[in-house]
Formats: sequence, structure tokens, C-alpha cells
Amino acid sequence: MKIFKMYRKEIMTLFCFVGFIVLSLACASAPEPEIPKTKITIEDLNVWLKNQETNLLATNELTPKQLMEVTKLCISTSEINDVVILEENQILSYAVLSLKIKLKEIPLLVTFSYSISKNGTLKMRINSITETSENGIFSKVLNSTDVDTYKASVIESVSNELKKIGNTVLLRAADFA
Repeated sequence: MKIFKMYRKEIMTLFCFVGFIVLSLACASAPEPEIPKTKITIEDLNVWLKNQETNLLATNELTPKQLMEVTKLCISTSEINDVVILEENQILSYAVLSLKIKLKEIPLLVTFSYSISKNGTLKMRINSITETSENGIFSKVLNSTDVDTYKASVIESVSNELKKIGNTVLLRAADFA
């Protein structure tokens, strides 16, 4: 008992030190908190992109017929690539085009309507996005907190591709004004 009283301070210090080490090891081996994940599929892309519209203003008085002729010229001369005219309606002055793009190295097909209004606004509205490869299925797993940022980047990326097409056609149409 006398020994305990003499070394009481040292024993308590040793006890606290051992307790600290045990607690440190316990905390270090605790599993990391799991971050919620979200899987993005082609269906999500369709929800995000369907009806997204890109509008560009033509500086000249371009008619719908002229727009389609210039578009066909740009396709045939490869000024715009990976674009196909799927449907053309001269009565209603619009067309449906498709554009091949790649997201996460998976080839996708963006189908969009394409028309020019009387005031000269070229409108390109996305109808759908589909997978074109049987080998690859679009799927991306993200932290749930990153989904909104990824969504914005996908929308911006596809919109930029449509703007490139529209700007190329409008620039080429200026040659014939």
C-alpha cells in the first residue's frame, strides 16, 4: 500500500497513457463513414437533356429552306461531323437531326429538332439520347453530392456540341447572303 502511495502519480500517468493508446487504436481502426453513391444511367441523361433548347440568332434573313440546304452542304463537306438528317418537313419548316457524341467513352446518339423562326432564331431542342453500342452501356457511379455538378457538365457539353453545329451552319450561310 505504501508503494502505491509513493508511486501513485506515476501509476496514474501510466494508466492514462495506456488508456490514450487504447482509445487511439480503437479510433484509428473505426471504418470510414460511407459516402452515399448514385448511379447515373441513360435514363437519367434523358431526364436531364430532354427538351433542353439551344437558340442562336442568325444575322441574315435565313429561310427554313435555305437553312436545310446550308446544313446539307455542311454535312457533305464535313464542316459538321457525326450529324445525320433523320427527318425533314418542309411544310412545317423543321427537321430532326441526330448527333453522335461520346460520354464516358460510350457512343451516344442525341436526337434533336432543328428549325429557324421568322425572326431568325435557330432552335435546336433535344428529343432524346440513346446508346448506339451494344458493347457499352452508359453507367456512371458518383458520390451523391457530385450529381448536380455532373448533370450541369453533361448539359453544358451537349449544348456546346449543338452550338458548334448551329454556329458552323450560320457562319456558312453568311457566305450566301
